[in-house]
Amino acid sequence: MGGRVFDYRSESSLFSDVSEWGDVMMDTATDLKVKPYLYVAGSLGVTWDIGGWGSSSDEAHCLVTFYHNETLSFDFSNFGDLQKVSGSSTGSQSIPLEMKLQFSNNFTGTPLHTLGYVPAGDLNSMMSSASPLFPAGYTDGQLALNVWHRITLSPGNEPGMYHNPGQLFIVRT
Repeated sequence: MGGRVFDYRSESSLFSDVSEWGDVMMDTATDLKVKPYLYVAGSLGVTWDIGGWGSSSDEAHCLVTFYHNETLSFDFSNFGDLQKVSGSSTGSQSIPLEMKLQFSNNFTGTPLHTLGYVPAGDLNSMMSSASPLFPAGYTDGQLALNVWHRITLSPGNEPGMYHNPGQLFIVRT
């Protein structure tokens, strides 16, 4: 991965004795085809291992960088609180999950769209393929997505595995 890759070929060649033709015209048309490009680097998933007792909160940060030459948007789906999928059947069966997002131009560091901490389930309706849009000219072809996950545990969160199946769809327009 290192920016644009160029490949070209010569067209409209002329290999002829044109001595008797008079004025000679050669086509000099130039065509250019830009191929779509999207390279994704990073991770958005988090796994916590928690021990001890009582109430507490924790925060985790993830970063994904998108190298692109098309307009991108993002559709969030299936985000919400962490639900217990195995372990004790007593106590609280969910753990609240909040998320914070910041999209920025990775080349200049300029923030482009920021969303403070919200319940993770709200992302499903707040972020869609329609808005916001991130054209390659706006991001200089490098879009960074910083995501913070925050959980808050209570004494009622008994042993077990909790899960949220959130999905991020990258929409290319």
